[in-house]
Amino acid sequence: MQAETTIKGKLSQSRKTVREQKKELKRLATSRNAAKEKCRDFSSAVKRQALRLKETRESRDIWKQNYKEEKERAENLSQLNRELESRLGLTADELAELRLQLATKKKSTKIKSR
Repeated sequence: MQAETTIKGKLSQSRKTVREQKKELKRLATSRNAAKEKCRDFSSAVKRQALRLKETRESRDIWKQNYKEEKERAENLSQLNRELESRLGLTADELAELRLQLATKKKSTKIKSR
């Protein structure tokens, strides 16, 4: 009889241990799933940040290229102005006034033609 009580006690203890282990397993599985979700979120955030950085770099490169082109245009225009001044024998102010007169004349011609 005592052996039967001992066996029942051990069986009861084993069942209790199994229940506790199942609870612990569920807790760990939940924790693992939460960690996986955090990892996915972090990974997504890193990818978004990398994409923004890439776009920023690309836009900066485009801006640099545009700046270089504008600088070249300005230098070419300046060179053309100097050549025109020397060929016509005019100063920069006289050339500017001549351009203004020409632009005004063009505008008035456009208005008349309409």
